[in-house]
Amino acid sequence: MNNFIVSIVKMIWKIVNNPIVKEKLKKLLWWLIIAIVNQAKDEQQKTQQAKG
Repeated sequence: MNNFIVSIVKMIWKIVNNPIVKEKLKKLLWWLIIAIVNQAKDEQQKTQQAKG
């Protein structure tokens, strides 16, 4: 069981260490952060309008 987990982690590590994959992951991460920030701004505006 433990060896199974180790092999999966090693496989993921190899994939993540691939420079092309790293770039795609960075872009995905940025996209996620921007989406979350925009969502938070929208929520803030809605609550301000409700109060206003």
